Amino acid sequence: MHPLRQISLILDQRQLLARFWQSASQFWKDKKGRAAGLTIYLIVVALLQLLIQVLLNLWNRNFFDSLERRDAHALWVLASVVRALGGGERTNCRSVALGTHDDTA
Repeated sequence: MHPLRQISLILDQRQLLARFWQSASQFWKDKKGRAAGLTIYLIVVALLQLLIQVLLNLWNRNFFDSLERRDAHALWVLASVVRALGGGERTNCRSVALGTHDDTA
């Protein structure tokens, strides 16, 4: 590529970035309350997704441990937990994933 063409592309990118920053900064200046609320909402959603991933990891560990032990009862309990993690049923997923679930109730 020709050096002048490269310089032109870099300058175009900088101008594009400057225009974006100018329009984006107006959003943050004009709507501080809304912007802060949306930012907090985004952080909460990201943390909830992280929590679900950790619970799925714990479920995965317990599932394969149950397979190794050939524990059919634990497999059925874990099958109901994966439904709960997917939103199909209410269960205390954390206690089952950690292995502290009491299913006698």
